[in-house]
Amino acid sequence: MPSGPRSPVRRFERASGNVVEGHGLVRSDLGRLVTQEARSIRRDLHREVVAVMERRSQQVWIPVTVATLVPGVVFLCIPFIEALRQFTGS
Repeated sequence: MPSGPRSPVRRFERASGNVVEGHGLVRSDLGRLVTQEARSIRRDLHREVVAVMERRSQQVWIPVTVATLVPGVVFLCIPFIEALRQFTGS
């Protein structure tokens, strides 16, 4: 790995504000930073996936509710209308 002023490690050190002497510390520090960033990305992705799943599960409730209530209303309305016809004498 090149260690000159234009090496990727030196550029990373300047960009992140971490000026570390010695390649052993740079590599372990870089590994730790990459691991933290990967965990952060995974957490964000997990949050997005959970949000999408919750929205989709909420969307299911509308057709399920309609599919449950419509037959019940029909089964209640038919006898009720017949009872009203008997009372009114139609």
